[in-house]
Amino acid sequence: MEIEVKLQYKNKKKLVKILQNNGFKPTALKKIVDLYFGQGHSSMENSRKLYRLRNINDKLFELTLKDNSINNKNILIRRELNVPLSSIKDTQIILTSLGCRLIKKHTVHKEIWSRGKTHFEFIRVVSPLKLSYAEIEADSEKQINYWLKKLADFVRPVGEDIFAKFDKKRG
Repeated sequence: MEIEVKLQYKNKKKLVKILQNNGFKPTALKKIVDLYFGQGHSSMENSRKLYRLRNINDKLFELTLKDNSINNKNILIRRELNVPLSSIKDTQIILTSLGCRLIKKHTVHKEIWSRGKTHFEFIRVVSPLKLSYAEIEADSEKQINYWLKKLADFVRPVGEDIFAKFDKKRG
């Protein structure tokens, strides 16, 4: 299960200081290209089943099934199943032959800070539009709520509405 919350944030420097003071360490910088596919729909809504092809730093490729999600006060809970791939292009052909259609392609840069099983990510979408946000991912809602309270002066949970401009761009 994936449990996460997407956030708008202010004052990244202070936020990083708080993360450091609470034992978070920088663990990765990633450039990610994602291709999202749907079967029988063209919606990125979290209520839909999606397939994602991911290219991480041009070195790691994976296919992810993202099942329908439960949204509890902007905390998303959903099953994600990942399998490594040797070819994004061949898998894209397979998905299309199964009736899936490409819904969205985007490129992001992630700066990931970790403390145990809790991850705080600064995410910068660079294509097709620009958007910056953050994400807390943890193994329980309790952990996410703990960090939301601790970081309350610097973050605000947001729902799918922050991604609406991508739908308009695609539309």
